[in-house]
Amino acid sequence: MTEARPLIQGGLLNIFDRGVLITGPSGIGKSELALALIDRGHKLVSDDVTIIEKDGEKLVGSAPEPFAALLQLHGCGFFNVAELLGKECYMASSPLQQIIKLNPEIHYETDPLEMARSLITLMDIEIPQTTIPLPTQRNLPLVIELLVRKEIAQK
Repeated sequence: MTEARPLIQGGLLNIFDRGVLITGPSGIGKSELALALIDRGHKLVSDDVTIIEKDGEKLVGSAPEPFAALLQLHGCGFFNVAELLGKECYMASSPLQQIIKLNPEIHYETDPLEMARSLITLMDIEIPQTTIPLPTQRNLPLVIELLVRKEIAQK
């Protein structure tokens, strides 16, 4: 019997050779954040929806087939990043090693140290998840890179 392949709302990027799923409510700018991270040299795996599969003791994510290499920017449409930005900007799949959850309901101004790190279990595998506030005027690509570097250093 084949194990179910869950669909998770969120975009998967390969950042510093680490699969990072960025989640959060619809319409908060995950795709624009993905585009900014691609511009910084990282790779898109999936945008908006990610298929997760178990491969031994690790999880691997990819985009549903009709959406491979596509990035949707609200009000602008779909863009094929492999065609428009170069094949080096896209990966068909990546291990899922970290989740960063964007939470607009955390108010940075009232609690500047609010950042929650936890372990969540997907398909019997624990994945570190960091939940961060989403205030305006923040260099999110740089913050995401720093969170990924921090997780790498903790290994």
